[in-house]
Amino acid sequence: MFLRLFLLVSLFSVATAQSLQITEIAPHTLDHQPEWFEFKIDGFDTEAIESWKISNGEGKPKLFSDHAEKLHLGEDESYFYFSPSPLALSNSGGTIQILDAEENILNEVTYPEAKSRSTKSYQQREVWNWDPALQQLTPQLIRAPNTSGYQHSRGMVNKTLPTLPNLFTAIINEVSPDNSDTDFIEIFIVDGPDQINLQYTQIKHNGTVLWHFADTFLVKPGDYLVFKVGTPDNGLSGKNTFHTNARDGLSGGSGTIEIITMANTSLEQRMDTLCWQNKKLSETEQKRVDKFIQNNDWQNQCVEIEDLVENESMARKNQQDSNESDDFWRHFNGSIGTQNIAQNQPPVAHITIQGSGKTVGVAPFFLNLNAENSTDPDGSHDLSFYEWRLGEEVISNEKNPAGFYVEKIGAFTLTLTVTDQSGAAGHTSQLIIATNQDRDSTTSGSEQAKKVAVQQLIKNTFTINKKEQETGFDSFLTAYLARSDWTEKIMETASKHPLYPNYEKIKEPLPIKPLYNQNWNRHINLPQPVRQRVKKNLGILFSWRESPWPDLAAEWTAVVKHDQTFECFAGVYLGF
Repeated sequence: MFLRLFLLVSLFSVATAQSLQITEIAPHTLDHQPEWFEFKIDGFDTEAIESWKISNGEGKPKLFSDHAEKLHLGEDESYFYFSPSPLALSNSGGTIQILDAEENILNEVTYPEAKSRSTKSYQQREVWNWDPALQQLTPQLIRAPNTSGYQHSRGMVNKTLPTLPNLFTAIINEVSPDNSDTDFIEIFIVDGPDQINLQYTQIKHNGTVLWHFADTFLVKPGDYLVFKVGTPDNGLSGKNTFHTNARDGLSGGSGTIEIITMANTSLEQRMDTLCWQNKKLSETEQKRVDKFIQNNDWQNQCVEIEDLVENESMARKNQQDSNESDDFWRHFNGSIGTQNIAQNQPPVAHITIQGSGKTVGVAPFFLNLNAENSTDPDGSHDLSFYEWRLGEEVISNEKNPAGFYVEKIGAFTLTLTVTDQSGAAGHTSQLIIATNQDRDSTTSGSEQAKKVAVQQLIKNTFTINKKEQETGFDSFLTAYLARSDWTEKIMETASKHPLYPNYEKIKEPLPIKPLYNQNWNRHINLPQPVRQRVKKNLGILFSWRESPWPDLAAEWTAVVKHDQTFECFAGVYLGF
């Protein structure tokens, strides 16, 4: 048997290249499998091999030929193994030497302590494998029976070995513990070799294993891994997306996440840690966090999530890891499976006037407001603050404020401002007109009501303009624009607009462009000197060609332009 094996070795040898390497060491007895070790031979002749010896570095070396019945040929070329090992392989670590006839060391490997584990369902032991690229030993776990899915490579080339923790960096990049879809944990591979094997890497939540990579799983730097918690796989997992129902979801009170590499091996290491708390940690959680702090895996207080909203996540600011709560920020919109970049978009405010929906009425005029139709491109959960103003007065901070009466007569701008959790705001406004007509009158949207509103707006315009132009205001221009027939001419012009009869149904300002082709008649024409005064005192620039309503008088253009700048004359062209 012994000679036949060495004849095979000589057939596989390459005369010009000689190498010998101990490639695998199994120091634990597992099930019915004894201790053993494997070695690979290239380029030695039979005569030399017959004289080789083995040693543990302490006792008297043993001849190969004295233990020929224990030497086995592997499945792959040049691989051999002693099983059972002629040397006692200590579980706490030891040395294996292969010596030549003169007892010169041809190859020597010192292996560390190896773990074994026995449960009701299986036995497991650690086997040390030589990684030729790293020139060091890497652990591999074997279970008995092998049908459980764990295999070893005794007598053959090793499969891709798990990447050692000191060779790559993985961090907890984002965690969403209150997600309307499914709670998730996102892991980012920061650096490492081009091919990283995550075998034996675990993701833990509150000490419970959510995911364990039992077999080879290859990733590369820059990859994101997403673990959806509380959902079965059902064939939904993508390349780097994993569904686990080990728990119903992530803890919304307080919790911890850990990345454990080389789990259950002698090289087990906690690579990254995150802890969060809602008000206060429980006694059990506090003990776990205290242990993290003691082991230098976490510093100071956990991330505070007391006011965390639905779909918000704890997201890492960058790829730096100081194991502190300051590494994370509130990501209001989440970015599952991608880089944590806040691409916040402002909300869109929308005013709904409930009931009649009228914006023109007889004082006291009842308004019932609602902002329910306001939206946010980042999701409704991002809306956080509402402000209602009537003129300059804040009337409510509720989404759906209580109805109220407009007591004063005049035209008022109702403004809704909606703010999201990042501070971005959206605004919208609506003109509200309250007249002093008889309460029994049904002509709240009549010519007279509109005339009163326009007169009030003109008065407001003058007031605002005077505040803007404290000095140098042209008295001639003031007198001219205040002529009693000016309002009449505006109303005459407005009455020819096709939307005029439906004034009360118009909710938004009319766009300017569609009015370009309207056949407006000229009612007033200012001479050039007066137009220059308008330009000077109102702070606007206009020309006949630039006029949005080309056939209107210059001062009408000036007022419209002025309003686009200062928002003080919207009612004149709103709905007319």
